[in-house]
Amino acid sequence: PKAMLLSQWALPLVVLALAVYTIAVPVTSSSDSIDREIARHHYATPVDHTMHIARVEDDNKTFIWGPECKNISILGQTCLGVFDIPANLTLGLEITVRNVTFDDLLVQGNQTCLDDKSLLKLIELIPALLPFKKIIDRLIEVIGFIPGEVLSVCFDLTNVSIDKAAQEISGCSKLVTNVMCWKGHCLYNGTDDYGCWKKHY
Repeated sequence: PKAMLLSQWALPLVVLALAVYTIAVPVTSSSDSIDREIARHHYATPVDHTMHIARVEDDNKTFIWGPECKNISILGQTCLGVFDIPANLTLGLEITVRNVTFDDLLVQGNQTCLDDKSLLKLIELIPALLPFKKIIDRLIEVIGFIPGEVLSVCFDLTNVSIDKAAQEISGCSKLVTNVMCWKGHCLYNGTDDYGCWKKHY
């Protein structure tokens, strides 16, 4: 019975140990070890922010889908909405994480990502990310940006179609995130499907 009890607890204990190790890595990382990790990976280019970030007045935009909310690992409740500004035919995204709404993202491509300013705001918003602040600050100091493979929150818009004859717009939305990936470990890395949408205008 004792051996059986130990075997039942073996796997959960291993999983717990790995989780503790993953979160403990940034806390115990010295500046030298951070620099060595940066040098080893040779981070070359930042995430391609194929959009503009702007404050859009609510009465200037019309939601064509959402906001829809999902409980995303580490991020918590994350809501995404797609809107258009009829005056200049602009398509945009609104993201809210834990009831905090970020500046609107004006889309200029199939993938739209939060910029470094927004990512720093995200770190301050989520307690689980605060132990990584030293790493992120050092990355910005050394290479000038936050590498997408370390931390990125991006939105994929696919199958976007505007049917003028039917006066209909449609598309599909996904959230693609790398949350604090460091030394081979990630707090979270994944793609969450927010589904497809269609609206008459």
